[in-house]
Amino acid sequence: SVQHSIFNRILSGQPDSLRGYQIATDQVAGRYPLIERSSDNETEVQGTVYELSGEDLLLADSYEGNAYKRIKVRLHSEKDAWVYIRNS
Repeated sequence: SVQHSIFNRILSGQPDSLRGYQIATDQVAGRYPLIERSSDNETEVQGTVYELSGEDLLLADSYEGNAYKRIKVRLHSEKDAWVYIRNS
């Protein structure tokens, strides 16, 4: 799996959502989904939140490459989290 190849383990996460974002209609390289800001603050993207170390984040950054950038957001659960969005 992708997680095992990046982190050398399978991650355990919790469901959560991100308000004010939506799934973009286009994709990176025609196959990888993107999220983007929505004009409707009630729109939510459902997902899974994982607890990662600083080293894990650097590994994830390396995997994501230049197509994405990491930004800090506040989730529906009130947790702060990092998400990757298009690097434009």
